[in-house]
Amino acid sequence: YPLRGADVFTSVNPLLGAWCVIEFALTRLRHRLFRSKEQDSFESWVTSRFGRTLYNIYFGPYTKKVWGRDPSQLAGSFASQRIPVLHLWDLIQRTFLGKRGGSHRHNPYADISYYPRKGIGQISDRLTEEVVSNGGKIWTEVEILGVKTEGGKIRSVKLRRGGQPEELPCDFLLSTIPVRELIPLFDPAPPEAVLGAAEGVHYRSARLMYLLVDREQISGTPWIYFSNPEVIFNRIYEIRVFSSEMVPAGKTALCVEVTCDAEDETWSATDATIYSKIIGPLEEAGLLEGSHVYDYFSRCLRYAYPIYEVGFEARMNAILGYLDGFDNVLTYGRQGIFSYTNTDHSIDMGFRAANFVHDFLGGREPGTPKRDLYRDYSVGY
Repeated sequence: YPLRGADVFTSVNPLLGAWCVIEFALTRLRHRLFRSKEQDSFESWVTSRFGRTLYNIYFGPYTKKVWGRDPSQLAGSFASQRIPVLHLWDLIQRTFLGKRGGSHRHNPYADISYYPRKGIGQISDRLTEEVVSNGGKIWTEVEILGVKTEGGKIRSVKLRRGGQPEELPCDFLLSTIPVRELIPLFDPAPPEAVLGAAEGVHYRSARLMYLLVDREQISGTPWIYFSNPEVIFNRIYEIRVFSSEMVPAGKTALCVEVTCDAEDETWSATDATIYSKIIGPLEEAGLLEGSHVYDYFSRCLRYAYPIYEVGFEARMNAILGYLDGFDNVLTYGRQGIFSYTNTDHSIDMGFRAANFVHDFLGGREPGTPKRDLYRDYSVGY
């Protein structure tokens, strides 16, 4: 990835590729002649645009592996958000007829991407420097105990820092924690329907295994995806491809992503166990030998991906409707708005939040209503 059309047609049997094209044409014709049903699931959305064969080869198995749900249980709006190529004809045009560009925010045809020379953490470090230099304080390793509300406003935040409970008055609350964890913190407690909606939104966890490799480069490709169910990991990305300054001279590193559920067998396994399950498929793919790996370690992400189960839009509308009742609170970011967005989108959300708070605390009417701030990033709510 990024996906190129020629890769699709040269990596499958020519007869199979021809059948995919024929099936796509027949599918589109059938939908034009007979009004199709509402495409309310990931499965129906993809099959109506790509055909059943490509769905069975790639989209279905990969989606089930990553999200741990059958694609028929995932919302169709999820597919429309994440899949830039709207149909197979679009892919054919780009491959053989020179079509370029695209307005989808997950556009795989973007030729240039910008990445910090020493890693994505440079952005957080630079923001921290600015906050501290302007007199701000940043506390980490703080446990949030509750959010006190009164009269349609957030009044204070209860927390535990250094083992000691504290209560801080609050002018404005900005939250990027998972929205399912935010709602139960409110005091007085939200209505049962809102609490139930928050409990009903789920996140997929991930185990990231980093392999330190005694080679200068492995593939030169940013991402390689593995849809086959028998392989435990979903994709790999090579660190050197993003920036050579993040690895020692003559060496590189791989990040191997394994999705799972928090506290399940994969989540709880030792690094050695996970490594033993990933090195074989990497060797079989011809990417590297186990002898090239001189060290490895892993990191666990409890809230890696929002799971867009059918009906999630109604739950999010209930949650955001409740939060709309308070003037001085914003929830945003990938976890806070329950949106499968990328880092650049989250940074944009941060800028929008900053502008909103600046106007609010200055006594001015914000230029954009609170509910519309992240309309570009929400899906169906």
